[in-house]
Amino acid sequence: ALEKILLPKVDSILAVSTGVGQDLIANHGVDSKKIRVIFNPFNVKSIKGYALEPVNSFFEAGQRYVVAAGRLVPEKNYSLLLQAFSRVSRRVSVKLLILGEGILLESLKDQARHLGILEQVYFLGFQDNPYKFISKCHVLVLSSHYEASPRVLVEAMVCGTPVISTRCPVGPSELIQDQVNGLLVAPGNELELADAIEKVVTDATLSERLRKAGLARAEEFSCERILPQMEGYFLEVLNSET
Repeated sequence: ALEKILLPKVDSILAVSTGVGQDLIANHGVDSKKIRVIFNPFNVKSIKGYALEPVNSFFEAGQRYVVAAGRLVPEKNYSLLLQAFSRVSRRVSVKLLILGEGILLESLKDQARHLGILEQVYFLGFQDNPYKFISKCHVLVLSSHYEASPRVLVEAMVCGTPVISTRCPVGPSELIQDQVNGLLVAPGNELELADAIEKVVTDATLSERLRKAGLARAEEFSCERILPQMEGYFLEVLNSET
């Protein structure tokens, strides 16, 4: 109801991705001339500092780790991740860390138990510093049905962790160039996601290439680069009112 009242009256809209802007045009009747796309900024230096903090008595030397982070809600499709991880775990010694809280916690634990992987999956809940976990894992996976501009992908890149994501209609494909700084898979495709995870955790050459390219890509979203764009945008909007 508020959208119908407010959107026609705004002078300009700042969208966090091109896909969000396109959705506003197609589904909310917003004039394309009112939309400006600027990605979210990230404090790269701060994230790198937090990533160096130790995690005591958890990670085992020589063990491969997959990590996912976000709310445990249907749109994140953790069910798909568990199914894909189950396939990978039959072929590779690997463990899965899930950071986050949400309404699906118990059902996801039940699914992991049914798949026979509960002992290999760690539901770690909300973490004040998720970066110290992400940075020590071999790959971060985003299995969502849909997104806007998923921050966790850039945060993982900053941590030097390769990323895999479903190719949602909006978001990940604007952050990830497939096979260059991450891997993109079809939404809902359990086999494709499992294959991608296995490739990254077993192919050291691929992992290192994605890691380096991800670090470079993440710098494009640093506060030093994004905030001047935002400042210029706000001044432009203000000056248009005078």
